Parts: sequence; C-alpha cells; structure tokens
Amino acid sequence: MTLIYIIDKYPECQNINSAAADLTAIDYSDSTPDVAFTYDRLGRQLTASSSVRSHTFTYNDALQVATETVVDTSGTNVISRSYDDLGRSAGFGMDSDYSVAYGYDDHNRFASVSSTVASASSVVS
Repeated sequence: MTLIYIIDKYPECQNINSAAADLTAIDYSDSTPDVAFTYDRLGRQLTASSSVRSHTFTYNDALQVATETVVDTSGTNVISRSYDDLGRSAGFGMDSDYSVAYGYDDHNRFASVSSTVASASSVVS
C-alpha cells in the first residue's frame, strides 16, 4: 500500500510514504531533482539519492550512524561519526583533512567544539 501526502507548507513537492510510514520518495513538481530513500528492517535509512547526489549510511552496533558516504559529480566523501562511552556524539571527520570534536561538562551538557582543517586547529568553549 502506498500513501501520498501533499504537505501544505511545501505544496511544490509530494511525499510518498510506504505502509511502514517511511518516507520513500520526494517528487518535486518543478525542476528540482526527485529524491528516493531506502531503509533496512529496523527502519534505519540506508540511502538517499537523486540524479545529482547519493548518500549511503552505515551503522554501528549501538544502531548509531557510523559513516555517511556522499557521491556526486565532484567525487566521493566519507563522513565518519564518533560517539563517547555514553552514546553521545563525540564528533565527525572527513578524510584526514577535516574533523570536529564535541566536549561535555560533568553534567552532560554540551561544553565545547574543536575543529581541525588541514592541520589548523581551533577550540570554542
């Protein structure tokens, strides 16, 4: 069974949902490239793709996104995500040229962001 919804806020696109209520496609009525989505049996998004770009996701044993591979006309990039022992996002990286790390205080509140771009580092607390 396929259900089709028109969203009032964005009348230029249709969201087509599967019987599992997963968003499987966005069909734009203008020249915007349509987008298709796939999921695994746990409902985790595996792919999002259009005629100009594709995203493929992998997951770790805690069911969190581990990597996102992005392929488009400029090439392929892999975003690797990391998590701390409490399952909080610890940051992400792209190849060896770019990384972001998140820090938390003793009350589990977001406390800092540090980044490295082509060996130049910065920290915001």
